Amino acid sequence: MFESAELGHRIDKATYDAEVPQLREDLLNAQFDLAQKAKFPVIILIGGVGTLQGALVGAVVYRLLDFGLRRYMGESASFINGAVYVAFVLFIPFGIVGTWRLRSLRIKQGWERLLQSFPR
Repeated sequence: MFESAELGHRIDKATYDAEVPQLREDLLNAQFDLAQKAKFPVIILIGGVGTLQGALVGAVVYRLLDFGLRRYMGESASFINGAVYVAFVLFIPFGIVGTWRLRSLRIKQGWERLLQSFPR
């Protein structure tokens, strides 16, 4: 791309002025797509990797948190969102659904061990 720019391409002012609106629209669309694509890993990390339920729970939590914080905190919501996402990664590394499944499995195993300890 940069090599092509160095070749000395020139366009007249009328052509440039005609192309500017389309270039601006394309740039805005690219920025929007990039911002949307950056949300998916966060949604998956919140909900839990490897399950459809994790993605759904992550999307709901992400949207509620984003909406609530932006409504009540204004411009500082992005900073708080980032801190919450870091806390999710540090304290709930398997996501909400993954942690819930892991704990329910441990509870089930605990009940099985407890019931096996009683004489029959």
